[in-house]
Amino acid sequence: MPTDPDASDIGGAARAADLAEPLLIVAEGEVVGRLAPAWADSCQRHHLSYRVLVVDPSCSWVTEDIRVEATAAAVGGILAVGAPPVLAAATAAAQELRLPMAAVAAGSQR
Repeated sequence: MPTDPDASDIGGAARAADLAEPLLIVAEGEVVGRLAPAWADSCQRHHLSYRVLVVDPSCSWVTEDIRVEATAAAVGGILAVGAPPVLAAATAAAQELRLPMAAVAAGSQR
């Protein structure tokens, strides 16, 4: 199963961006389905606790969904993975919450 090496090493990306735990990974369902096993391995290797939020960037409330999840989980940072709309929504939520954030581009396989 081919994957984007940057998007599959999510733990390395989080460590490089100095994101605190727990980490909130934000991505579309297709990206999560394709990369979740690699994320689990990467986060385990980097000793990171994390949770994943699957988003639909076409929904008008996606930024609010990210804010709610980040607040409820008391995350230390947000790592967005995917296309520009996902990255933009996560950036907006992180800025509003004053949380550190990193972005990793990953294209859809559709």
